[in-house]
Amino acid sequence: MFAKHWGKLSITLLLILFSVLKTIDYTEKNAELEDVLVKQTQGYPYVYQTTMGEVVEFSALNLVSNFLLMVGVMVVLGLFSDRYLVPLFNKLSSPKHYYRMTGKWLPYLWVITLTLMVYGLYGGFTAPAEKYQGEVYRIIYIHVPLAWLSMMAYMVMAVAAFVSIVWRIKMADVVLISCAPIGAIFTFLALVTGAVWGYPTWGTWWTWDLRLTSELVLLFIYLGIIALYSTYEDKRTASRAVAVLTLVCVVNIPIIHYSIQWLGDKTLHQANSVSVGKSSMDVSMLIPLLVMSFAFKFLFAAIVIMRSRSEVLLRESNSRWVEGVLGVEK
Repeated sequence: MFAKHWGKLSITLLLILFSVLKTIDYTEKNAELEDVLVKQTQGYPYVYQTTMGEVVEFSALNLVSNFLLMVGVMVVLGLFSDRYLVPLFNKLSSPKHYYRMTGKWLPYLWVITLTLMVYGLYGGFTAPAEKYQGEVYRIIYIHVPLAWLSMMAYMVMAVAAFVSIVWRIKMADVVLISCAPIGAIFTFLALVTGAVWGYPTWGTWWTWDLRLTSELVLLFIYLGIIALYSTYEDKRTASRAVAVLTLVCVVNIPIIHYSIQWLGDKTLHQANSVSVGKSSMDVSMLIPLLVMSFAFKFLFAAIVIMRSRSEVLLRESNSRWVEGVLGVEK
């Protein structure tokens, strides 16, 4: 019974976890609105005007939207999972089919990446200057997508680690170790671009702020995973050790994400300009940022596929289909 419907059950568990996390997020935002309401009644200057009705409306609206999201996703899964998603997942679980299918996807991924990158950069440089930071804020179109991707890459690794441990699928090991160097590079670039942005706005290249420190810890985690994998000669043992370490260290991701909300006014890092369902940015600034975030995601997918295809050839070097592929390429 479980073997037949493991895909739906697994995604259902992930949706439940997502729902719990978003409910916590909504609760924190609701508390923030209540705090704003208290401050404005106490005469605090420069506080957004709100009412208790808006607080209640915000909480109810988000909880309802969260429930409808789960229902909608489950309906889609029920209609398409058995016919499309599960067969696709089964094919991608096979190194042979993965190599052949992803080879067809790569040209399209690169075209989409370059198109979005050009459009996003053009929109970012032609957008109006920020009121307080002036032109220096434009580094947001590189820094923020890199920061988002540094966390997204690790979550992809965590999912792959979970699949590897529970179902022992070889391609999950391949994806896991293929993502690690890419995630490390994106995290390093996020820290560098953040320092470049921070110096003219904060007056310092670095501060031991919780957001910055946890991002630096993420870089060390990536490097630790890469180092751990290279210490084992047996790749199966290495993959298992790396999967366990990845799942243990995933606790750092919510620390990065919620660090600003937890610290409030005590953090030097600015508040999130964009979150699910809302943004404090002007549309002319927001659209290029979102385009650049998608461009970096497609870039990440393309590089991961390239690295994983090479890893597949290395691991399956004794297979006949690999000899055929190498013979054709020669």
